[in-house]
Amino acid sequence: MFGGFGAASNYASYIDPFKERPQPDPPTHVGLPNYARQEALRIRDWHDESDRPDLRRDFVQSRRVSDITAKFYTDLNVRFATPCPVDHLVPTDSEGRPFMPSDDEDLNPAMAENTMHNQGNFVTRLVELKTENDIAYRTVTRTNLPQGLNKIRLSDFRTFFTALHSMSEHWETDLDDYFFLDDDGKSVRDEDHPEFADQDMMLDVQNMEEDSVDLPPSAPLTYSELIARDQESPPLSKILSHGSDASSDDFLRELYRGRRTSTGSKMPWVYRMDVIKGFMEAAAFPFRCKIGSPRVHPTLLLSGVRLPVNYQSFLIHRVPKEKEKRHMIQGPLMAAYVRKELEDFDSGSDDEIRDKLRLDQLKEIGSLLHLAQERRRQGREEKVWIKPTPKSGKHWFSEMASDAAEPETPDMDDANDLIAAALGKEAAVHFANGKKKKRTQYETWKAMEPMRSHWDPNCDYQAIGKDEGSEWDTVYVLSSMYYHVSILKLRVHGAYLDFVATGKFPETIPADKDWCHPVLQRSKWFDLFNVKDRIEAFRCLWGIMCYLTR
Repeated sequence: MFGGFGAASNYASYIDPFKERPQPDPPTHVGLPNYARQEALRIRDWHDESDRPDLRRDFVQSRRVSDITAKFYTDLNVRFATPCPVDHLVPTDSEGRPFMPSDDEDLNPAMAENTMHNQGNFVTRLVELKTENDIAYRTVTRTNLPQGLNKIRLSDFRTFFTALHSMSEHWETDLDDYFFLDDDGKSVRDEDHPEFADQDMMLDVQNMEEDSVDLPPSAPLTYSELIARDQESPPLSKILSHGSDASSDDFLRELYRGRRTSTGSKMPWVYRMDVIKGFMEAAAFPFRCKIGSPRVHPTLLLSGVRLPVNYQSFLIHRVPKEKEKRHMIQGPLMAAYVRKELEDFDSGSDDEIRDKLRLDQLKEIGSLLHLAQERRRQGREEKVWIKPTPKSGKHWFSEMASDAAEPETPDMDDANDLIAAALGKEAAVHFANGKKKKRTQYETWKAMEPMRSHWDPNCDYQAIGKDEGSEWDTVYVLSSMYYHVSILKLRVHGAYLDFVATGKFPETIPADKDWCHPVLQRSKWFDLFNVKDRIEAFRCLWGIMCYLTR
């Protein structure tokens, strides 16, 4: 859980957000997906073979983003639900008690038994998560706190806040304050105390020096207008200079107060990975679970074709109680999909935005289906190609059988005796050790193993949290974009997973007519820089772990 401490030195040190410095690059626009734009999809029942869609043809023949049409979703037959509150994502127990903990530190006896048992661990983490960002940043960078504030202890969320601090220097714009200084070092702004910048980053240029050029009355300049002024108009420093023929040293300096040192588009993507890993580790560790990258390259089996799932970033597995099985893992329980690329869902035409939304949702569905397929492996064995009979015949294959019976050359012992007699015993040993022994054809053939397994040999695949005797499984994926997270939930039938993997219609149609209708639910996008948002996201994550490990 504390593996991220060693990398703490690679992160940035604390920078005073109220200290004047040159302006960084403009902030990167945050364009989150708007799921209200999603077109209505037709959901139909699959009664017989004639209703079977051809998933292989749809996915294999696609080459461009524009090839992903609404037919993809129609064939998958996934029922999308609008973003819902986090309390609707986690079921209740048999007595109707919620697995979701309350957002306060008081003990609630109305919660489920597993949630009550882990309430102490949740309260400890809740106190750390409520820490203000600046105090947490000063703590992880070992910077003195302002007078009147006591030091705090960060243990479970130290990795999270360390990575969040580095991310804040690229994304956090709450304290952004752009202003100018004249030659005398005086600020041209009315309010010279930059405690908080305006929300829309307005620049007030009305309170200026008396000897500066009078500007016509107009609305305050926005930040986007300031950025465009270098391309469409003369530099503002010359317009505001002392006279039209002022020297080059006589101008206003553009300065900045805030937390950013760069822009979000230039942030290393590993910062986002470390933030999500630290956030999920705090919820997984108390339940005897650990989080890590997939040890086998994840692939989604779609109608007999394996498609790489490059967007499966982390998996949560449970560690067995037995000491002799500590090298094994059980599960998986949950996954995380962390986007490495930045996609703006507000820019472009309506068709381009629609295509980007379709592709992004298709990746999320692929991550959910891959997780469900791995949980479906419980009690099964991987089908690996193995030759049932040894190779033999009148060609070169027949030599392998003799090589297997006589692995060594018959005259090898005599040759060693001759070498020892001619060169001496010590020289003979040196010669035998230094000379590379030629491998026989049988040894070469034996080294040619079948293709690499798609199953982790050290993983005991289990559908942890699935109701016994039920064909329905519930899988969760934490999706991350920019500095936001959203929690996805897919309720899927086992017969549907078998159909997606093999492309073959079930011989016996399940009695439940909704077996072909997976239901996808999601939460809203939570801002990890916002204390209330990250507490709400962690509550949902904790409730999911309580539900799956009940």
